[in-house]
Amino acid sequence: MQKLLSVMLVDDEIMALNHLKKLIDWESDGFRIVASETNPQKAFEIYQKLKPRIIFVDVQMPIMNGLDLSRDIINLGFPVKIVILTSYKDFQYAKKSIEIGVSGYLVKHELNNDNLLKELNKLKNELSEEEEKEKIVRQRLLRLIVFGNSPPEFKDKRIINKSLSYEVGALLFLFCRVDTPFPVIESAVGRDTSENVNLRKIVEQSNLETFIDVISLNPGEVVLVKYLDSHEPFEISENTIINIISEINRQVEKLNLTVSVCSLIRTNNIVDFLNLYSTAENVFKHNVFSGRNKIYDLEELNLEVNQGSVEWMEGPLRQIEKSLFQLDSGGLRTELSNLFNKISEPPWNLILLKHVCNKLEELLDKMLKNHNLMSFPKNREGEKLMVRAKQLFSIEEISVWFEDLFSYSIKMVKDEQKTQYSKLVLHALDFIHKNYQEDWAIEDIADKLDISEVYLRKKFKTETGFTVLNYLTEIRMKEAKFLLESEDYKIFEIAKMVGYNTSQYFSKVFRKHTGVSPADYVKMLED
Repeated sequence: MQKLLSVMLVDDEIMALNHLKKLIDWESDGFRIVASETNPQKAFEIYQKLKPRIIFVDVQMPIMNGLDLSRDIINLGFPVKIVILTSYKDFQYAKKSIEIGVSGYLVKHELNNDNLLKELNKLKNELSEEEEKEKIVRQRLLRLIVFGNSPPEFKDKRIINKSLSYEVGALLFLFCRVDTPFPVIESAVGRDTSENVNLRKIVEQSNLETFIDVISLNPGEVVLVKYLDSHEPFEISENTIINIISEINRQVEKLNLTVSVCSLIRTNNIVDFLNLYSTAENVFKHNVFSGRNKIYDLEELNLEVNQGSVEWMEGPLRQIEKSLFQLDSGGLRTELSNLFNKISEPPWNLILLKHVCNKLEELLDKMLKNHNLMSFPKNREGEKLMVRAKQLFSIEEISVWFEDLFSYSIKMVKDEQKTQYSKLVLHALDFIHKNYQEDWAIEDIADKLDISEVYLRKKFKTETGFTVLNYLTEIRMKEAKFLLESEDYKIFEIAKMVGYNTSQYFSKVFRKHTGVSPADYVKMLED
C-alpha cells in the first residue's frame, strides 16, 4: 500500500481553503491533508506537532504573513517542502521565497487541478530523492553509533531531522546473525559459512515492510531498524518481529542456514543505543547454550555470564578418562551427558565450555596413543564424525557428538585388539583395565578368568610382550602420573587409588618405573 504524503494548507480565507481541498482527489493521487488552518500562528504550532511533508501557505495573512511563517518553519530544520500561494505575480515575493528556501510559488487565480498535481508530483520526487540521500547518511551514522563510534557532535543530543526520520519517537533494533557452529575441536574447525552470505541482500529481497532500514555489520550480520512514530506507543507487537524473522529464515533456509535475532527498543537519543552491537554480540556468542534460530529480547534477557573458575570440572573429566581407560562406552555416555548438562546451566561460561572441549580432545588423543593408534581413524565413519564436528550449534549437539566420538573410538580400539589378541588375552586386558585399582596377584587374575595361571602367563606374554603383572604395573603408573599431574591428591591417596596398600611400596615401584620418586615427579612438572 502506497504511503500518503502529509499536506497542510494555510490561508486566512476559508473559501480559498475549501477550493484547494476540492481541486483534486488528494488521497487517490498519493497525498493526505492532515491540517488546514486560517491562523498562521496556530498553523506553526500544528506544524511542530504533525510535521507535514508539504505545506501550501498564502503569502498575505494578518498577524503573520506567509513568508514569515515559512521562514520560522524552515528554521526548525525539519525536511519540508513549502509552496507560497499569492493572488498576483510579484517578483519581490518570488525572490524572497527563494531566499528563505521555499520550494514553489503559485498564483491563486492560475491554479487548476493540472498545475497543482504537477507541483505536488514535483515535490514528491524531490522528497524521494532527498530521502534516498538521507537514507545513506542515516545508515552510515547508525552503523557508527551501534559500533560505539558516533561522531563527537552527535553525542548526548537527540537524533533529529536528516540524521533520522523526523517522526521518530523510538527505534526498534533487530540484530540478525547467521548462526555459526561452535568450534568444538581445533582439528575440525571449518570455514565460517556466514562469510559467504550477503544477509543484507537476502533481507532486501525478502517480502519485508519498506519502513525497515537494513544496515550491514560484519559478514553474515545486519541490523534492521524500524522507526516508531513519536505519537505512537513505543511497544511493538511480538508477532511483527516473528513475522519479519520468519521471512528472513524462509530465505536463508534455501542455503541450509538459520538466523538468530536480538531485539530491543530505544528512544531516539544516541546515548540510549550507543555501542548496542557489543550487547547483541555478547548474546550471539552464547547462543551455543540455547541453540540456533532464536529470538532474544534484550529488554527482558538478563544475561549473566560467568567467566570464573574451571576447576570444578576436573573431577568429572577424571571419571571420563577412567571410563576411556577402561574402554567403558556406557559409563562414558552417562558421564559426558552429566558434564554437559552441568555446563549448560546458567550462569553460562564460554571459557569453561571451550576448556572442556579441549580437554576431551586431549583425553581422546591420549587414549588412542595408549593403544598404539597414533591418530583418529580416517575411515568412512571417522570422516562422518569429523564432518559433524563442523555442524554443532548447541550444547546438546556437542554432548551427543562427543558421546558418539568416544564410543566409536572405543569400538575401534576393541576391533584393533581383536585382530591382535586371542579371546583369552582380550578378557585379561579388559579385566586389568577395569580392576587395576585393587591389589591383585597373578593367581587371583587367573582364578577370576577361570584359567590356569601357567596358561595365562604364557598366552599373555606371547601376545602382548608383557607379563601380566608388568602390564598391570604399566596401567597403574599411567594412571598415577595423571593423578599426580592433577595436583588434587596426596601421594598416599594416589597409592590406594591405583591399587597399592602402602605409599612406600607405591613410591618404590614408581621410582623403578620412571626413575624418580612421586614427589620429584611433581617438582619436575612445576619446573
